[in-house]
Amino acid sequence: MKAEIKLRLVNYADIFLKISRLVWEGLHELLKAKVYWGRNPAGLPRGSLVFFPLQHNILGCGIAAIVSYKNNKPTKARKSVGLLDELVKPIEGQ
Repeated sequence: MKAEIKLRLVNYADIFLKISRLVWEGLHELLKAKVYWGRNPAGLPRGSLVFFPLQHNILGCGIAAIVSYKNNKPTKARKSVGLLDELVKPIEGQ
C-alpha cells in the first residue's frame, strides 16, 4: 500500500516537473527576446517581440495590433503552385 502511494507521488512529481520545465522554457524564450517598437516583423530576427507592429496591407485589431512575436522556429516551406496544377489536370480531362 505504501509503495503504491509512493509510486503515485513520484508520478505526480514527474508530471509537475515536466509541465514546469515546459513553462519555464517558454517564459525564458520570451524574456530573452529582443524588443522593438513600431517595426515590421518581417525584417526582424527570429525571437523578436514587437509592440505596435507595422505590417503593410494588414489592419490589425485587438492584441494583434499591439503585440507581435516572431517565433524562433523556422516556418515550413509553402508548397508550390505546380503541385496544385498537377491535381487539376485529371479534373480538366473529365
